[in-house]
Amino acid sequence: SKALAVMHPIFSELEESEKSSDDSDYELFSSKPKRAASLSKKCTSSSEDLVQWSKNADDPETPLSRPPSPFLSRATYLFWFNKAIELKQQAQEQEQALLEKAAKKLIQ
Repeated sequence: SKALAVMHPIFSELEESEKSSDDSDYELFSSKPKRAASLSKKCTSSSEDLVQWSKNADDPETPLSRPPSPFLSRATYLFWFNKAIELKQQAQEQEQALLEKAAKKLIQ
């Protein structure tokens, strides 16, 4: 390729572009550990969220320390969390009332 570069200047430009693409390939591969580290951090934070969720799974009436979505404000999350608990309690009360009513009919 050096012989071609001597023959015509365009070939020397091609050779320079090959060098620069090799450099960009090197930068691409050398930046992978950085990307891997950032992915590792994301995975770690995701696993921490999962651990937090599993702790709260035992006690469903305890809200998460952070909203599950970055698009929810803490106030909105807490409002709907409390609303869901209220509706769940109402459903349990209704179910209990229906069971008692059915038990009374069976006894009669």
